[in-house]
Amino acid sequence: MMTPTAVLFANDPNAKRVLWGMSLFEKILRQLANVGYQRAFLVCKNNHHAKLVRDDFHRWHHIDIIQYSPEQGDINILKQAAKEATGHILVLDASAGYDERIFHHVLHKLENNTDYQLATPQAHTPTLLALTPTSIASLPSHATYQTLPLSLQSLQTEDMDVYIKKMRRQMVPYAIAINSDSSIEQLEKTCFNSIYKGATDLITKFVFPTPVRHFTRWISHSNITPNQLTYLSMVLSFGAIPLFFMGHFWPAICMGFAMAFLDTADGKLARTTLRTSTSGDLLDHVSDTVYLWFWYFGTGWYFSQGNIFDFESFPTQMTWLLVGTFSIDKVLTGLFKRIYGQELHDYARLDYIARTLIARRNPFLACMLLSLIMAKPIVGFYAIALWNACTFIFHSIRFVYLPLSGQKHQSIQI
Repeated sequence: MMTPTAVLFANDPNAKRVLWGMSLFEKILRQLANVGYQRAFLVCKNNHHAKLVRDDFHRWHHIDIIQYSPEQGDINILKQAAKEATGHILVLDASAGYDERIFHHVLHKLENNTDYQLATPQAHTPTLLALTPTSIASLPSHATYQTLPLSLQSLQTEDMDVYIKKMRRQMVPYAIAINSDSSIEQLEKTCFNSIYKGATDLITKFVFPTPVRHFTRWISHSNITPNQLTYLSMVLSFGAIPLFFMGHFWPAICMGFAMAFLDTADGKLARTTLRTSTSGDLLDHVSDTVYLWFWYFGTGWYFSQGNIFDFESFPTQMTWLLVGTFSIDKVLTGLFKRIYGQELHDYARLDYIARTLIARRNPFLACMLLSLIMAKPIVGFYAIALWNACTFIFHSIRFVYLPLSGQKHQSIQI
């Protein structure tokens, strides 16, 4: 039976550098567990590995960690790792940051009879090897993992899958060697960019990234979980509903922006600390539709003075225009994804651009805020109703046109 195995050489002090509240080698261990590695040999001078990882490591990740001292010799350790492995042994320098897609590629997509060495567009590529047990068995004991007498085929990151479906963006997998403060800062920014959605609204795309990155870095050192941030954002989002119904727009909008910030941060905290969960993702997406529907309806209720079925009233007409087009549009985009297996929001370049401009929660908050500043809140309500109608019309056209055109999904280079 195949036991996916990795060997992490973490004796360089840079492997202990902290990124997102954990050491670099712990981050690698979490990534390995995520993609299916079952055993990791950790080579370092410190005490038992249990003292070197966060308390919540084994709550989120299941991987056997076996610690070795560097004095036992690189090749002896590799041969020990290869004893029960039938696929590639992943050998890497833990004083670096790696894209998780690289580990997935090595485990699931490489030919089993070839040895590989990672190659990237970066100037300084950290050592990452994919070696067969047969090759490891033939190595002389005096060699090191960085100077192996083997013929290695180049493993190019550009040849891997560059489209990140959940993030609706394209990005070549990264591998960054860490040897200075500037390199760890570069790794932080690169890692954060890789888990930030490309196709999203203007505020999330251009306003939130820097403050959310700093907030995520700060909170990652704590025991606060991503789901706890999600629960807090839900308290704010559902707590704002009665305020919209009563026309208390200033506190409602403030709660809305706080909720929007946390709604962005919870996913970033989950992905940077590798604590994602199906329940948290589902909770986040389901609640998004529910509270926003009530925000829209509640605002319309206030401006129509509760006469929500008086269709001769213009505010009532705009309320149903807003609620109706929003509801049908959500069904439409969800149906497109279900039928074609791809998001409508980044299917082609036009759809990617449109996602930045379509009406959703943050544009609604921005419209209401500007109208409140002008002391004309109803103007913001009318604007977002018309904006939603335009969004619905655009998506309806794309829903019909794209299948008929035969156009294939395009990965968008950001």
